[in-house]
Amino acid sequence: MGTQPLLLTVITFLPLLSVAALLLLRSDDHTWIPRLALAGSLAEFLVSLLLLRGFDSAEASFQFQEFHHWIGGTIHYHLGVDGISLFLILLTTFLTPLAVLCSWKSIHENVKGFFISLLVIETAMIGVFVSLDLFLFFVFWELTLIPMYFMIGMWGHERRIYAAVKFILYTMLGSILMLVAILWLYNQTGTFDLLQIQALLQSGRVVLLCFDTRLLESVRRLDGNVMTGYLCDQPSPDLVDRATSLGARQLVARGDLATPSLVKNAHEAGLQFVAWTINEPDQMRPLIAAGADGIMTD
Repeated sequence: MGTQPLLLTVITFLPLLSVAALLLLRSDDHTWIPRLALAGSLAEFLVSLLLLRGFDSAEASFQFQEFHHWIGGTIHYHLGVDGISLFLILLTTFLTPLAVLCSWKSIHENVKGFFISLLVIETAMIGVFVSLDLFLFFVFWELTLIPMYFMIGMWGHERRIYAAVKFILYTMLGSILMLVAILWLYNQTGTFDLLQIQALLQSGRVVLLCFDTRLLESVRRLDGNVMTGYLCDQPSPDLVDRATSLGARQLVARGDLATPSLVKNAHEAGLQFVAWTINEPDQMRPLIAAGADGIMTD
């Protein structure tokens, strides 16, 4: 199992050393700016190959982990790679020198700014792939957008300003939705750490509730130990069968659908039963008597 200390930190931030070196060059030095960018990106690729040497393909957990407290006791500098992120990192470090070579003769204006933006994007992308803290992941994700916006707006072709504005609007909208989802996860689990969230889901202390049958099926295939609940808000004669076929471990029914007979059927199928949006005591009593495992009010 990969345990080299600080290897992921070095791989993540090494391109920024090239950025610092580029800042020392004159802006009109179009000979050494691309050469230095290429040398830095090639060095990054060679260093990233060390991941292959130390990676244990028989180990399913995240490897090369680094953990340091960052902001308070909640947000941490937590890095790690698995088999998927490993090859995404290698792909990024392999393509960056090719991008430098492809831009060697095609970039004529603000050459220094272009290659600085390219190397900052490389650092940000690798940071996205290695982050195991959702807040840290979000920081790196946002860092990819800023230089990409300038690259599109300054070195794009026709209608590049329009494309840059459209790019930033769509990506910022997606970022807002992602931030809301991250904050929701934190509210449910009390942590931004991806491994802790995964452990809470597997322990059943946090339940993934979903209307979307495809998402439940995907989660079941990824990890059958995650506590999942099928959230139903439409009447159907086969709610229990649908929940069990999807691998859900809870049936969560809206108040007007929750009945003692449904509680009984869910238990017979090995499902926990939870009713939601129930506020009246008269509605709660028969469900409690039938053995409902939980009742959620508005």
